[in-house]
Amino acid sequence: MATQTTSSSSSQSLKAAVWTVLTLVVFCGLTFAYMRVTEPLFTADHSHDIQFTHPETEELVPQPPENRMWAEKHLPNQPWAMEAKYQLRNRDTVLYTNTWDPVDRDHAIRIRPFAMIFQADEDGRQQQPITVSGDSAYLRFEGSIDLESPSPGRIQFGALEGEVTIEGPEGLKITGRNFAFDENSQKIWSDELVAFQYGPHQGRGRGVEIELYAMGPKKAFGTVAVTGAKLFRIRRDVQLKMEVDSSNSNMGLPGSEIANKGNEDENETPLPLLISSHGPFQFDLEQNRGKFSDRVHVERALPDGPADTLDCDELLVELQPKDDEARAQAAERRARMQSTVPGEFVTEPLDPGLMPHTITAKGKPAIVSSPSNQLKIHADEARYGFTDHQIRFQSADRVRVLREQTLLESKQVLLQMSAEGSPQYLQCDGTGTMKHVDVEQGKLMFEAGWESQLHATLNAPDGRQLIRLKEKAVVRQPYEKMGLSADEIEFWMAGDATPQPNDKEEAEGKSKFDVMPSNIQPEEIIARGTVVMVSPQLLAETKELRVNFVKPLEKVAETALLSPQESRQQLILTSQHVPAFASIPPEQLPEGAGTAKPVPTDPLKLVADKIRVLVDRQEMKSKPTLSATEMSSEDQQEALNQIREIITEGNVRIRQDRPDGQPPLTASGDRIVVANEGEGNKQLLKMFGSPAHIRDQGAHIQASQIFVDRMANRAWVEGEGLLELPVNQTPDGKKLAEPTRLDVWWTKKMDFDGQVVKFTGEVRTILAADRLLCKEMQVKLSKPISFAEAGSDFTAPRGPSVASVATPQTGDKKDSSAPPAELQEVYCTGGVEVDGYEYIEGVLKSIRRARFWEFRVDTITGETIASGPGWVMLWRRGERDRAKLANEAVVRANSTIEQDEAQWEFTRVDFHRDMNGNIHDRISKFDHGVEILYGPVLDERTKIDPESLPDEGVRMECSNLRLTQHPEEGEQKAYVEFLAGGNVELEGRSFFAQADTISFDESKGLYMLRSLGERKATIWRQASAGSQSSRADARRMEFIPSKSILKLDQASGLDGVR
Repeated sequence: MATQTTSSSSSQSLKAAVWTVLTLVVFCGLTFAYMRVTEPLFTADHSHDIQFTHPETEELVPQPPENRMWAEKHLPNQPWAMEAKYQLRNRDTVLYTNTWDPVDRDHAIRIRPFAMIFQADEDGRQQQPITVSGDSAYLRFEGSIDLESPSPGRIQFGALEGEVTIEGPEGLKITGRNFAFDENSQKIWSDELVAFQYGPHQGRGRGVEIELYAMGPKKAFGTVAVTGAKLFRIRRDVQLKMEVDSSNSNMGLPGSEIANKGNEDENETPLPLLISSHGPFQFDLEQNRGKFSDRVHVERALPDGPADTLDCDELLVELQPKDDEARAQAAERRARMQSTVPGEFVTEPLDPGLMPHTITAKGKPAIVSSPSNQLKIHADEARYGFTDHQIRFQSADRVRVLREQTLLESKQVLLQMSAEGSPQYLQCDGTGTMKHVDVEQGKLMFEAGWESQLHATLNAPDGRQLIRLKEKAVVRQPYEKMGLSADEIEFWMAGDATPQPNDKEEAEGKSKFDVMPSNIQPEEIIARGTVVMVSPQLLAETKELRVNFVKPLEKVAETALLSPQESRQQLILTSQHVPAFASIPPEQLPEGAGTAKPVPTDPLKLVADKIRVLVDRQEMKSKPTLSATEMSSEDQQEALNQIREIITEGNVRIRQDRPDGQPPLTASGDRIVVANEGEGNKQLLKMFGSPAHIRDQGAHIQASQIFVDRMANRAWVEGEGLLELPVNQTPDGKKLAEPTRLDVWWTKKMDFDGQVVKFTGEVRTILAADRLLCKEMQVKLSKPISFAEAGSDFTAPRGPSVASVATPQTGDKKDSSAPPAELQEVYCTGGVEVDGYEYIEGVLKSIRRARFWEFRVDTITGETIASGPGWVMLWRRGERDRAKLANEAVVRANSTIEQDEAQWEFTRVDFHRDMNGNIHDRISKFDHGVEILYGPVLDERTKIDPESLPDEGVRMECSNLRLTQHPEEGEQKAYVEFLAGGNVELEGRSFFAQADTISFDESKGLYMLRSLGERKATIWRQASAGSQSSRADARRMEFIPSKSILKLDQASGLDGVR
């Protein structure tokens, strides 16, 4: 028999277990009612003076005044009870009735009307006992009722007929009709409509059943053969209404927390939660499980706007003891139940301290809807765990979560909540997709897909929110025509950047936290694994990609001298499935971004181990409702995020194709940074490597650090490096038969403005077989190479698949198809060394070496200037019959050399001050302290010792020298002439001469000696080595050493002339 303590503990359980409160109330109310009704009437208790007499012989006796007081206080709706003819009190129960009649041959009794008060103490201090009242009560017993035997045996059948009302503590109220009990079926039931209320909660249903059980034989029981209850059921048309505190996260619908968190006001009026089902609701008291079946509908009201709803086929509720203490008490209770003696009644119908453990909704599908948040979820099963605070959705096909215009699909969706009810993370297991559609335009704006998992950390320790896609993750953004695929993609959203609702949204119950935003605005995107990024401006392959979105820098006013504004590269995260990007038809590619400047058709193609992109997030003034073709250039630039910087690391390769089949721009290195600064073409390319390479329009730069400023049209290198330029002439202006490559190495710095390139630090130049070394060199091209013109933009739009990215050429190859630039001017200083080799048909014909302090040649005017001290050396193969004094290292003679494989001719010219001339006129002039050595040598490595001249060798000293080259004409072979002036001395092995000027004609082998004023030219000769010298003086002399011919003009002295 249930006690007051049991009722109180059950009430506490009902408060906590909102989903099962009505079940428990009905069970407790009916159980108490039947047990209390039957026990005081038919259980003999001789400690109280209650007597049952037949109506025919009854005599009215005065009733105790406390009976009237209890009826007046606790049965206000039954006024007849205060004046009832029979007021029977037994222990803590009082029965009120006016008549009772034995029926069914004294095996049954009918009481009319009846009312009962349970748990009333003798002093009447019980504030709210349980009361049962009805039109009549019918009880059939095992034995017969007679005056001699007040104990008729067990109740075999009982009924509360007509209208029945049960009321109790905390607003408990049950109303219905025609309740019955049957010992054989072990059931209490009613086929009528039953209404119930507990506190602010209320409900109704058609038909009610309580399944009972009895332990032991029936004869072991005294009054009712019932040990306890095991199942409670409302048969159909169930309707529940519960008042729910909106701050209590346990009262929400499974899944509604995805969009419904916030608006928590302790002063808010509790909101109703409605549950209805066409089929039954039943609660298993042994398993602590409840279930609603057949077209279950749950509705949670909101202060403003439509309610949140759940529709399913089944709604299951599982309760468990709330803590360790409650679990221990439940275990003790169940142990006592197992040891219950046959014939006893279980006084504890429920485990103590029950709390909801899980709520599970099942259907085909189960649908959660939150119109105020524009949220709808379709799943085969939705489960909420009150212990692990997890909401799980799963389907045989796919769970569908629709949030405003965003659709999430996956086989399993899990939302982890905190104990306080705030979302912690969202996880989708298995293949899934997420799409965002602009309904007004009817366009897909964003799509993401994955094969393994989507995991969204909603409250990371640093306050940020994370969405991670795993295994074959793909993100597409068709509106901006961009795509990204990788093994894993992460989207980081700043916590403080989460849009906050305005006053209107607050009033409409909009959530401050949005698990599924309708417009994703990430702070950072990280992609790992095999990463492919495609956009109209950029095709990239990498192992790791990081994209950081930042607030744009403050705009700085530009002067009118700057070029018109251009839209910088737009970051587009894409729309096609990545493997099919190469097949995007041209008509689906994006229109121009508003700039009138022509751009190439291909995008920048980028391959690297790691890529980081820094993006200026553009805040749109209004939602874009027009297509890209309909938007103005300013609107497009405003709508699209703009790249500020691209940082690449590890095996970096960049390719920018040009229109009309021109050679592409390519770059490679260990680390490359593309930085957009301000607006327009202000773009800086920074390259680092061991070494890094960049090739454009036939030019190639190789260095560990390379920098390119597009707007300034400047490229520079810090540290050592190599520059390769296609040229069609030598550094001194000699035209080449076909274009070749000029190679320049340096050790400190290179600075190139597109036309003038400056080198410092041990500069070394190679052009074909010519080599030049100096401390500093400056080369000027005949036309500039523009880094900012169309086709040079590193962020130019559109193009094919990343798979078409070509591997950059090595330094050993050349772009022969590129139109060569011309060298206009070369200037070297800081100690210049020149080495040249001439080959004819593969045979070495001459070697040229020179040293200057500085050297300059202008290939347009032909002017050459060299500063000394310096020297020029020349080795030539063949024809040594003439004493040649040719400065071929400077004049670059093209004379024909006769084949003489056995002998070489050596020439050296030293000067102290300057050398200048003109390469077009083939004239060179040497000034101050000029010395010339000439003669035959054995090979190309041998030099002439001025202290030991060979037989046909000569040495000449003078103050200045003019050297003229005559090209080959007809049968006349190429030859040279020179004119030496200023105290000229000419010395051979057998002669020595002095004159004011000495000229030489190589074609005749003739030296002409002249004197100025009263001075005379003088020559000393020997007939043979060691013989006596003869002297001749004259104003003018003609001397041919090879023929030993000397002619004198205005001779003043002659000694032994032959």
